[in-house]
Amino acid sequence: MSRNAENRQKRFVAQTFTFTVFASLITLSHQQQPGTCFVSLNSRKPCRFPAATRRQCESRNCCYDRFPRFSQIRCFQRVPTMQFMFHPTVNSNLRGLPFGGEPNYPGSLVHREACNTTTERNQCGPTFPLPNKSTCDRWRCCWDAETRKCYQSKYNVIRLRTQCPPGYINPPKCEDVDECASNPCFNGGSCNNGINSFTCTCPAGTVGPLCYRECGPPPPITFGSFEPIQATYQPPISITYKCDSSYSLSGDATNECQPGGTWSQTIAPSCRFNRCGAPPSLEFGSFTPNAADYIPGTRITYSCPSNYDLFGNPHNQCSLSGEWSESTAPQCLLKECPKPVTISAGSFSPVLGSYVPGSVITYTCTSEFDLLGLATITCQDDKTWDPPNTQICQLVVCNAPPSIADGSYNPLQAMYQPGEFVTYACTDSTTHTLIGVGIVTCQPDRTWTQMPFCKRLTCNEPPPIANGNFGPVIGDYIPSTTVTYSCSGIYRVEGNPTITCGNTGSWSQVPSCVPIDCGPPQGIELGTYSPALESYPPFTTVTYSCCNGITISTPMGGFTFTCQEDGTWSPQALPSCTPTVCPPPPSLIQGLVQGSDQKLLYAINEVITYECNNGPKLGETESNTCGADGLWTNTFPDICVVL
Repeated sequence: MSRNAENRQKRFVAQTFTFTVFASLITLSHQQQPGTCFVSLNSRKPCRFPAATRRQCESRNCCYDRFPRFSQIRCFQRVPTMQFMFHPTVNSNLRGLPFGGEPNYPGSLVHREACNTTTERNQCGPTFPLPNKSTCDRWRCCWDAETRKCYQSKYNVIRLRTQCPPGYINPPKCEDVDECASNPCFNGGSCNNGINSFTCTCPAGTVGPLCYRECGPPPPITFGSFEPIQATYQPPISITYKCDSSYSLSGDATNECQPGGTWSQTIAPSCRFNRCGAPPSLEFGSFTPNAADYIPGTRITYSCPSNYDLFGNPHNQCSLSGEWSESTAPQCLLKECPKPVTISAGSFSPVLGSYVPGSVITYTCTSEFDLLGLATITCQDDKTWDPPNTQICQLVVCNAPPSIADGSYNPLQAMYQPGEFVTYACTDSTTHTLIGVGIVTCQPDRTWTQMPFCKRLTCNEPPPIANGNFGPVIGDYIPSTTVTYSCSGIYRVEGNPTITCGNTGSWSQVPSCVPIDCGPPQGIELGTYSPALESYPPFTTVTYSCCNGITISTPMGGFTFTCQEDGTWSPQALPSCTPTVCPPPPSLIQGLVQGSDQKLLYAINEVITYECNNGPKLGETESNTCGADGLWTNTFPDICVVL
């Protein structure tokens, strides 16, 4: 390949590339050249027509590699070499023109650059008559208003590749594939990478495009031969061994000349004199003569016992190839008994075309019948059945079911067939209950299913409850009997304490014992109590107290309260908090409390005097009084004049 052609190829494998045209665009075409077999393992594609041998592969104009190394493709397609040529595109300035590009490589687009009439001065169109601006624009050229001339425009053809040419990968960049990466050259040959191909520079003593070494004569075989027979053998040729007549090949029949100049098998397979092994065995029979192995021409004869018949060829002969003339032995079949007798309401199994001595059949009857006689009979050597074939089926019935105390059943019949049933019930359902399944069925074995019975209706002993008990305690609890539950200690009954035994033998809802809780004590104004708990069981005490500066007044019983066993607080009368002093009086705007009246606490009914900076408002007094409730009579005094 010339340097110019190689440079052109390198330009076409760029990720994106641009070329400029004046007056016309440039299009690209390619021409296929004779294909090459120097293809990297990664780029090989199987031959379109499958081939097993080198000759078949090459006859299909494909390439054959006997030693593909890492690839499993031995017969692969030739790859065409590429030549790229440039041709001008006619009428390049018209809309919808073919922008050029490479076949099978979509993504080309045309971009027009801004007109630069200063640097591009190639005239567009004829010199006479001169075009005007509309004609110049229609030609998609550049109009120079100053010189009133039309100049050729500049376009860029940008090709964004989605595929790469053969020998390149990773579109749109399309990097060259290194066909030498798989080390395709043997025996120290040097690989030279090309465009979608490679060549090997081979050392002395090697042959072929991949630097093979010739193999010497293949290993000889005794009592046999190989083909082809040649003076020299070059990889990847193979030879095939075969044995003389009356001998069989033991081992691999194929030996390959490898790239290194050695044979794949250093020792040839062996040819062994043919002998036949043991002949096909005969079940229930034998053959003569009986030996470990047999030389060709030996003939054996099969025979069966006296109570068997021989079906098939009684003879078998050892051939020169070491195989028996008959691949299967004849058969020894027992003599047949007559077909079994069919019976009404019954059947037998298995049902066969014939019954030889030793065959066993079994009789069965339908579910409504019983079998009279032995169910199993056997075919004897004298072609008779033992015991005799006299079986019959008899209808199955149940006798009347048994009676139960305090109950009855229906319907009443003398006999019942399997599957029929009766229903049991107690005579008085208010005093007795049926224990068990009320429906009883006649079974195929002439017995009834499990019988129920009537039990006097009572309730079990009332269930116990935690932290409580019940009474009265008696022997039997018949329907309508009641018992009452009570709780012990600090527990109370939750729910109805009395339960009743019902007609179904079960008790009504059982109550439970829950801890007694007085609940949070009642709060008081200007005071609180402690401790504050989530629950207050009996004997829990709380103590009331008032806020700072307020005196607590206690009724009879004091200010400590106790939770009683009945869930109430004692005493019931709550204490109260009565204020005895007032806090400092509220402040003034433009005034203050006289110095002699300023202190932290003030007694009930104590009076203080304000001093206004600018005098009091008309009608306002400059005093304030501590009330009996601990609050000042004038809560928000606004008595001073504000300037």
